[in-house]
Formats: sequence, structure tokens, C-alpha cells
Amino acid sequence: MVARNGCLCSLSYKDWRLLIGKKERTTNEQKNKEDILNQVKKRFLYPARMEKWVLRTIGDRWRQHKSNLKSIYFDVHKSKEANYKNVPEGVIPDQWIALVNNWMTLKAQDISEENRINCAKKKAIHTTGTKSFARNREELREQDPEKKNPHRAVLYIHTHRANNSKNINAHVGDLKDLLVQQPDLADTSQGKVAWKGDALTRILGEEKPGRVHGLGLVPNPDKVLDCSKSGRLKHLNITSLDPTSSEDVVSLRLQVEKLVNHVQNLEQKTKALEQQQNQHGGSGDPLS
Repeated sequence: MVARNGCLCSLSYKDWRLLIGKKERTTNEQKNKEDILNQVKKRFLYPARMEKWVLRTIGDRWRQHKSNLKSIYFDVHKSKEANYKNVPEGVIPDQWIALVNNWMTLKAQDISEENRINCAKKKAIHTTGTKSFARNREELREQDPEKKNPHRAVLYIHTHRANNSKNINAHVGDLKDLLVQQPDLADTSQGKVAWKGDALTRILGEEKPGRVHGLGLVPNPDKVLDCSKSGRLKHLNITSLDPTSSEDVVSLRLQVEKLVNHVQNLEQKTKALEQQQNQHGGSGDPLS
């Protein structure tokens, strides 16, 4: 995976923007950025205008990768030297040392504690595990008799199960009640699955910059949510000239996830074969 490839996305950088923004002294070229995009282009075809979304998505995966490494392999109570030695498999040692040095600073520890407190206060929890919105959305579409994509409010209810005893996702009940009282706020008969003022907006409020509830990162959030259309045009079918539709994004996400699952399955099979070989004395070719 690109985000976990230390040769492409070095873990030594504290900020993703510094990684992709670094310029070569001689050519002034953003080599890191170009190398990342070239690697993605070898696997996927996508409109040029989706490059920002691609980079932001990889940036999210890169930050999540660092977070996973920290939670599994780093111990703040151990010495710096002890953490140095606990290099995760597949991580470049020098980059791991840079990570440990950063995590051991007082500033990084203060930020980590603040984030931990904020996470504990969260009342909206995704309850379908590692399965993304894109995969859940596709499954709901397959279950629909007309094969229509679900409104994001329906998708949100599906991915956020309420647990009243722990006061988690209690607002989902309000969303269900709203859909019963005003079903038009989640009506997909016109082909739209999200718009300003729909059911999910009423419950969760305005979107965060660059994101749309139930869709995640999208290239043009304003266009996804745009419901403004003059009276003269509202009965016409207008095709957008912008190739970065939310459908393109979801399609690309599904392709990425299928590739990730395929790679993970191959890795598991390889490890199983290696273990089998070791149990038999390490002789012979495990693939023969």
C-alpha cells in the first residue's frame, strides 16, 4: 500500500503537507508528491481533477498508519533506547527512530493526551468495524430492489448502531424519528443521496471542511450538497462537466479496498507458508 510504503511516504515527517510539499533544490519539483501519484496511476484510472482527493485520502491513511504503529509498538513508559529496538516489521529503522523521537517530546505527549480526552467524549461511533462507508453503501445498494444508492441518512443509521446503556449514538434515534415524520428529507427518487438541509444535516449540523457526512472525503463537497437550481431548470436533466462526482469517488474507494483485501490475503498465505516451512526444518521451496 502506498501510505505504508516508507520509500514513498516517509514516516520521518511530522506533517503530511511537509511530505508532499517538499521541493527538490535543483529542479524545484515536488518529487515526493509526483512519485506517490505515479504509483497510484499504475493501479487506477481516475480523472486528473481527483488528484487532490487522492492525496488527501493517502494522507489520512498515512496518519492512521502512524497512529496504529504508536498504539502497538510504542511505550511511553519505556526509555527511548528500548523503543528504538522495537522496530515494527516493514518499517525503515531510521524512520522508526524519527517517530520515537517525536513521540517522546513533551509537546507530542500533551497533544496525545488532549486527543485521548476528546475521543472519550465522542458520542458518535462507527459500529461496523473496519468496513468503510463505501463498502456498506454498496451492500445496501445491492439489497435495494431497484439497485439504488441509499440516502446518506439511511447509511448513517446502518453504520451507527445505538447503545443507550453507554450513551453512544443516542442521536440515531432522533434521526430515525425524523425520517418517519419527514421521509422527503431522505428521498432519493431524484438520484441524490445528500444535500444541504437533508435529514442528516438536521441532526448532525453543518459539514466539516472537505468532508460530507456518510461520504467522507470528496473532491467537491459543495457540489455534492448543492441543491440550488432555478425554477426554469429544475425539470431538466443537466449533466455536469466536472468529472469528479461522488460516484467516481465511491467507485475508486471500492477498487482500493478490493486491492487492499487481496494484498492482505496474499500476505496471510505467505506467512502461513513460511511458518509451515519453518516447522519442517526450513528446507525446500514452500511454493513447490
